[in-house]
Amino acid sequence: MSALMLKERAIKINKELKTKILIIAIRQGLIMTIPITFIGAIALVLLYFPDNVYQRFIKNALDGRFYNALSLINVCTLGSISLIVSVTIPHCYSKMLKNKLLAVTMPTAGFLGYMITMGFNYENFSVNYFGGSGMFTSILTSIVVCRVYGEFDKKTKFYNKLNNYAMESTLIGAMSGFFPLATSMTLLCVIRAILVWVFKVQSLQELFSLCATALFHGMGNNLGSAILFEFAVQILWLFGIHGNNVFDDVSSKLFEKSISANQVAIAQGHVPKEIISKTFLDVFVNIGGSGTILCLIFASLIFVKNKKSKSISRIGFIPSLFNISEIITFGFPVVLNGIMFIPFVIVPIISLIIAYIAMYTGFVPVCTQQVEWTMPIFISAYEATGSVRAIFLQIIIIVVGIFVYRPFVLFCEKEDEENLKVQIKQLTESMKEAEKNRIAPEFIQCNDSRSILARMLIENMKEGLDNGEFKIAYQPQVNSNNECIGAEALMRWKHPIGDYIYPVLIIELAKEGEILDKIEDYLIDTVCKDLKKMHEQYDERLKISINVTAESFKYYDVEKKIDEKVELYGIDRSTLYIEITEQQAVTAGDMVEKGLMNLKNKGHKMLIDDFGMGHTSVIYLQNDTFDYVKFDGELINNMINNERNCEIIRSIIELSNKIKFNTIAEYVENKEQRDKLDKMGCNIYQGYFYSMPLFYDEFVEFIEKYPIKKK
Repeated sequence: MSALMLKERAIKINKELKTKILIIAIRQGLIMTIPITFIGAIALVLLYFPDNVYQRFIKNALDGRFYNALSLINVCTLGSISLIVSVTIPHCYSKMLKNKLLAVTMPTAGFLGYMITMGFNYENFSVNYFGGSGMFTSILTSIVVCRVYGEFDKKTKFYNKLNNYAMESTLIGAMSGFFPLATSMTLLCVIRAILVWVFKVQSLQELFSLCATALFHGMGNNLGSAILFEFAVQILWLFGIHGNNVFDDVSSKLFEKSISANQVAIAQGHVPKEIISKTFLDVFVNIGGSGTILCLIFASLIFVKNKKSKSISRIGFIPSLFNISEIITFGFPVVLNGIMFIPFVIVPIISLIIAYIAMYTGFVPVCTQQVEWTMPIFISAYEATGSVRAIFLQIIIIVVGIFVYRPFVLFCEKEDEENLKVQIKQLTESMKEAEKNRIAPEFIQCNDSRSILARMLIENMKEGLDNGEFKIAYQPQVNSNNECIGAEALMRWKHPIGDYIYPVLIIELAKEGEILDKIEDYLIDTVCKDLKKMHEQYDERLKISINVTAESFKYYDVEKKIDEKVELYGIDRSTLYIEITEQQAVTAGDMVEKGLMNLKNKGHKMLIDDFGMGHTSVIYLQNDTFDYVKFDGELINNMINNERNCEIIRSIIELSNKIKFNTIAEYVENKEQRDKLDKMGCNIYQGYFYSMPLFYDEFVEFIEKYPIKKK
């Protein structure tokens, strides 16, 4: 199979992994354990920091209470990680199901199922199974539970019947979980019974350990067995399973005695020759943890621009110095990543071969001292061999590993960007659909991937405001005399991936992320500053309209902000128009109406956007708040082929003449529309027929082409 075919196959597998709902749940469930893993990693480093003085201090401090507390934290985090995952995976899967009733018992089912398959009632049961070694069983159990609940989710009659009863929602949720819980428990009990009767083992974990041992049966301590061992260990990590823990018995039998044999050889005056040992694998093969994780960290920090990847790499850097890799493998992620897993397997094997050749040729002495697996890089190399050359060997291995990882991290970055573009496009479509139906989408509250994306974009927006990514564009407004009388100010945000985000989506996310005040601060300040320059350089009659929301008045005192910026820049209030959508205006309440009237009384002109012919729209014009109305875009878009739309527009224009307000037509995209509107009596136009939204320098060039004529 060619390299190109392998690449295409890997890409296909990776895409499938990212789109399967169960795989997504597994990945998210593992990611949820990152904080727990991080806390456990800190406790582990503090427990086993390789310094004799420190070890004596920590074991005697506070009569050993501090040491015991760290041990307890380690047991409750890393020592219970499989037990925790048995809950987090079903929890994540339950969030993806539309039937929220099932979410009540799914995590409980995952926990109980794990206890069953691990043989909790077995007399030789060990709590050590709750750690990384039990991850394989935890994931398989979670898959069974999720599939059972998924099947019950398709059968809605029972749940609909429950909802018809006047019961408390919590009780309904508990009752709805009875059948899937009973089914999954029964199925897992049957699986356990088969394990006991057929395979003569008490748990799935025990069967897996026997299979792992059988794989290496009869193998000696040599290069071939070490390569197979490393390959098997890394493969397990693809599924989030701590391979080193699973193959701990194998490692002890094959490699544990090598250090002792070398020490005996030295004592007898012979040259030590045993190259492969557990210390050799910890120090020279799995540098930073499985997958030679330090190489991935450095490759990410050096070559990748993605802030998320860099942040995770920085967070995982210190633990990786002590060979704790879970933060990176789950957070990057490597687990269930068909692309990143290729170098994750290859780099340790390359490292193994390089280190083996270095010791076989005598460039670096073999390991003669056993060191703790948490011993930091460089110190561990010197302690294990007593040679400075061993440090250079680690450096060589890291450099080689970095360049092996390089094309993969760059490819993943590019793929992540493409996936993000697709996700943002889908979120934008959801926003447009919500606009069309006149509903608030509330993306953060969605129990699906939109919530995760929305939260990420909100954080990106905060960073973007600080980094100058936000810009103001001005869409010119031209009258029937071909004079540019002003513009509408529009927020523009170019996301770091390279695409502009839909403006309405920006506002929605700003509302949900409670940063609308920061967005509006930037908008009002920039517009007032630009308007001041326009008046000084071009024409004092130029007008700019800014969009506000009901939330602006209710929570962020936008009236005060406008007053402050007008005073700061000394602009004429009559040239700063305030614009609010019809939907916001008619549903906002007294506070918003009062705020709009206050601004009008101070000299600002009021515009109502997306104006239709609804009863509430017309009634709202009674109170003389608005000076201008802007037609709903749907009316303008369809006016050429829809005579009814034309009649509605004509009626609004006639109404405007009677009760003395002005009309503006948006979305004017061709001469036919403009001419027809002109005949009807609407003489202010905004749309692509004249210009797309323009940044400041481009907008002032447009002003020069369509200047307001001197009186």
